[in-house]
Amino acid sequence: MKCSLCGSQFEEEDARKECRGCSLFGGCRKIRCPHCGYETPREIWPVTFFRRRQAGRSKPGQSRPRETQRDAPPDVLPLSEAKAGAEGVVVCLNTHKGQDLKKLMAFGILPGVRIRLLRRFPAFVFRLGYSRFAVDRSLAEKIQIRLQKCGRG
Repeated sequence: MKCSLCGSQFEEEDARKECRGCSLFGGCRKIRCPHCGYETPREIWPVTFFRRRQAGRSKPGQSRPRETQRDAPPDVLPLSEAKAGAEGVVVCLNTHKGQDLKKLMAFGILPGVRIRLLRRFPAFVFRLGYSRFAVDRSLAEKIQIRLQKCGRG
């Protein structure tokens, strides 16, 4: 499974271990990421079935190899590598540190949010909606974006 917030790969068994401390253990229909704690609803069985079939897995216990940065499409890159003026959509937050996740989420940076990089130096300044934020390089590296094709021309 892949967390939609932090982008880390994990097995469903690892998510079940995280749920053991919850008072609703086994009663809710959510999966909790062991890395960042983000909860998502469980997939219904037809989705799981077709996802496994598409991946070529026949048994539920088999796992696919982890994705690496080199496997990412060329239009997905960290915000720190984008050029000034680039627009895109946040794909994932590439961090396992809770403090960094809290900062980014406080800014409103979540997967699916449109973002535009305005400036790279002395800090990375970007726009979300009508707000502007500035972060240092270490936080900008953790924001993975998919570049949008510009329609101007």
